[in-house]
Amino acid sequence: MRALKYFSYLLWFILFLILFAVGALFFALNNQKTIDFALQNSLNKFFPDLKYEKLSGDIFSGIGIKGFNYKDKVKGDIYLKADFSALKDGELKIEDVNLTSLWIDEKFLKELLNAPSKKKQSSEEKPAEIPIKKIDIKNINLSLRDFTWDQYRVDNLFINVKNLKYDMKEKLSCVFSIKEDGNVASLHLLGRVDLPKYRFSMDGVVKKSFVNPFIEKNEVLLKDDVKLFLKGEGDFDDLITSLNVKPFNMSVKDIDILSKKIATDLKFGLKSHDADVKLYSFANSNIADLDLKADAKLNIDDINNTLNLNSFAKVVSKKLYLKDLLKDSNITLLSAPTLDISLSGEMKKFVLKSNIDNLALKTKGIDIKSKRFLLSGNMNALAGDFDADVDSFIFSKLADLSLRGKALGNINDINNTLKFDLKSILKAQKNRIKNKDIDIIVLRDSFLKFNAAGDLKEIKGDIKSFARAKIDGKKANLDIKRSNFYYSLLSNRLKSDAKIDIDSYFAKLNGDLKVDVDIDDLNNSLNHRLNLKITKVMPIKDLNLAPLLPLKVVSKGGLKSLKASLHSPKLKLFVKSDLNRFDYRLKSKDINISKIYTPFLKEGKNMGVRLNSSGFYIVSKKTANIKGEIENFILDKERFHTKPFLFRMKGEDLFLDNLKVIGKDFWVSLKGSKRGENVKASLFSPGISLPEGKGKIKDITLKAQGFVNKDGGEIKIKKAGFSLIDFKPKEMNRVVSLKRDGIIQWKGEDAKIDLDFGEILKFSALKKG
Repeated sequence: MRALKYFSYLLWFILFLILFAVGALFFALNNQKTIDFALQNSLNKFFPDLKYEKLSGDIFSGIGIKGFNYKDKVKGDIYLKADFSALKDGELKIEDVNLTSLWIDEKFLKELLNAPSKKKQSSEEKPAEIPIKKIDIKNINLSLRDFTWDQYRVDNLFINVKNLKYDMKEKLSCVFSIKEDGNVASLHLLGRVDLPKYRFSMDGVVKKSFVNPFIEKNEVLLKDDVKLFLKGEGDFDDLITSLNVKPFNMSVKDIDILSKKIATDLKFGLKSHDADVKLYSFANSNIADLDLKADAKLNIDDINNTLNLNSFAKVVSKKLYLKDLLKDSNITLLSAPTLDISLSGEMKKFVLKSNIDNLALKTKGIDIKSKRFLLSGNMNALAGDFDADVDSFIFSKLADLSLRGKALGNINDINNTLKFDLKSILKAQKNRIKNKDIDIIVLRDSFLKFNAAGDLKEIKGDIKSFARAKIDGKKANLDIKRSNFYYSLLSNRLKSDAKIDIDSYFAKLNGDLKVDVDIDDLNNSLNHRLNLKITKVMPIKDLNLAPLLPLKVVSKGGLKSLKASLHSPKLKLFVKSDLNRFDYRLKSKDINISKIYTPFLKEGKNMGVRLNSSGFYIVSKKTANIKGEIENFILDKERFHTKPFLFRMKGEDLFLDNLKVIGKDFWVSLKGSKRGENVKASLFSPGISLPEGKGKIKDITLKAQGFVNKDGGEIKIKKAGFSLIDFKPKEMNRVVSLKRDGIIQWKGEDAKIDLDFGEILKFSALKKG
């Protein structure tokens, strides 16, 4: 009985202790000082380097840490409100999580990400079991500020997640929102997840201030920020997205471009890795408008065998731009051309087709239109093999141009595999074109053919023509009977063999030309042979070569071993050169200069010459030695000739020796030199008889010296005199000479002359400006 009594006392005591403990715990949980003390001790123990401004709240209303600072590397505020009692049931239940004003040091984050990972868990060790079986979070807020990473900067980042539910297996659902603003872009992303389904949408702006520094070196400039909208949805199997870029302006060099639309649709198999992509783009510019459509299907794990592409582009050129481009030429644009391009196929065979349509021009009253301009080709992107064809036809009332060509090769070894064949022909049928600008009559069907074939090692080709026409009523025939050429791209060597026959109102000539030359060493390698006969040349301005015709020109050799000759009934010229020394020999019969230089003929002057000359010039020494003799010189009714004379040049110095001009009743000897700026000249004649016995001028003497430069000069006549005899009346007969040195000066537009021959002649003049 006593034992039962003591047991009842013990039971009441234990119950009292339990009630006391519960009361004490309740009091502690609602006492801020108790909470602060517990949190401070925990933070100091586990995070000794973490500082903060304030702790607040409790486990029922939520716990907050304001102004936390970890080593000046991570800063921010945090607030957490959770149902800790749910942990006993294996559920992490959080009502609110706020991590705001978060700032992370760039260097600290990089070191953290680059730190070596911990030792991997051994295969024998079992991973620790997580006691959480379910997660339920009503609200998560994260805000990041002033974050930088290299040249990228995020001014503000806001992330909000609501109603996050996760059963730690497959079921996951939430609604989220992300807002970001930085130097690269600004964006707002909204989304919902309800696995296996999810969907999202995003508005974004790519900033021109960030992009332009990277592209302006290529003369590309964004004039507007680029606004875009992206939306998508999917599940574990497929992702479907749609991207639309709103209109923006940009420029490429001097081309202004307005991108009116860029849109893409993508369906991607997350498990199969199959992709279906569609693209549409439309842009305006000051030179052309572009319309682009494309779709592609592929598997990214096996692109080579699965890619299937279809694309089409249409480029419509701007007539105003092309007209401005052609404003300085004699070409009028009638219609602006359109370019159509399509590319389709797979990696083993892509097919390219393009066509220029609606091209029409007018020049000199003649309409020129493009009937077709086709470019097509095939390419194996895997092997690199390709082939291409070009086919064009341009027609007008005057002539039609046809151009066809083929090319094939392998882009991986283009130097050794490329081969091409090009054929073109310009045809003109018997016809007449007459307007205010031109009058052309095609007398017979005519043509000009050009063919070329080869590779990147050598090219062979030929040119032929046959033309019978009249231009403005004047004959114009052109025959290229043979013009073959060979060019080696490896050695840069060119060989050509041509035979030309031109018969027109303007000129008539025919001849043969053979050339063999290394383009890289023209001076040392040129070897040629030319035979040209000119039987007709129309006057060019005041020059008429008809009196010298026919002319036969023959030359051979190279620039260092040139030999050439020019023969006509009136003259013979021989030239020899090694690029440093030029030798020549010239001999002519009487040539009527008045007929060659037509102004003399118009003025009623009669002038002719027959001469004989030879000499040489050395380039490296600036030395020349020319011997000459004028065998006959006619000026109106007077005839003159000279004895052989010599002209020499040595550097800047010039010398004229033994020039003796002989006429019917006189002769004159002339001698002169120029050394630097100093000049000397002397003249002597024993006498000149005037016509009809009117008198004689004897013992003519002149000596002068001075200087001449680019600014002016001065000539002093040291001696000048002559004798007058057999004049009537006798008082005229006398000896005349300078009384003092004569002076002739000039500088710029100023000039001075002072000559004093005594009573018979005094002359003094001064010019300023």
